[in-house]
Amino acid sequence: MSFLTFSHEAGVGTVSIDRPPANALNAELIGELGTILDAVIADPAVRCLVIASANPRFFMAGGDINKYAVLAPDELVALVASYRATFQRLRGLRVPTIVVVDGHAQGGGAEMLLACDFRIIGSDAKIGFPEILLGGVPSAGGTQWLPPLVGYDRALELMLTGRTIEHEEAMHLGLATRHADDPLAEALRFAEQIAALPPVAVAHIKRCAGATLAGDPEKGAAREDEATAAIGVTEEFRERVQAFLSRRRERGKVAS
Repeated sequence: MSFLTFSHEAGVGTVSIDRPPANALNAELIGELGTILDAVIADPAVRCLVIASANPRFFMAGGDINKYAVLAPDELVALVASYRATFQRLRGLRVPTIVVVDGHAQGGGAEMLLACDFRIIGSDAKIGFPEILLGGVPSAGGTQWLPPLVGYDRALELMLTGRTIEHEEAMHLGLATRHADDPLAEALRFAEQIAALPPVAVAHIKRCAGATLAGDPEKGAAREDEATAAIGVTEEFRERVQAFLSRRRERGKVAS
């Protein structure tokens, strides 16, 4: 791969983005991300995915605008649709995803953040949706995913002004999950915690919560029933329940 590297250890997969000078999003990079997602889907040993940048100044400075200027309208639609489709696959992974930002995440880079489950940011994070300043729209998923995260009015204000926000406001708005002095180290610690949890339960919790975001409570209830049935037959569930009861008995809280 030219722009992304992927490794995994002890259940944690790590993606590093490195497309100098600013990790601009283009067709090749999104194709490489799709290949990595295929690998994660195919490998049950990967239980959590961390995405970070090799560039300390940029997570991703939006799309490759030089290419946009020479594309016909139908070509531009197809390119942005490929971004959105890959980001949607990222959102739909069975494993939780954690993105690390301690620099600029603009445009398509900010939309990639929205496609991840958790966003851990550093003090130098700068996040924005500046498409409006070019007469454009955050159409790789931004208009759909930002309002449920931060609220309709706040999302509209960010997209209509195109302004950049820093870490304190990102935390206040709920755009960021955690702030850390060393966000990559924090993300890896968090990922290790997730990777140690029962993977079937983790996958079902994420799937059920996703139905809430879709605004479909009936589907959410059905997914909870499916989750309970799936978890109930796993050996890990039975072993953990028995271990929990044994510990309570040892403390004298449950009669023998």
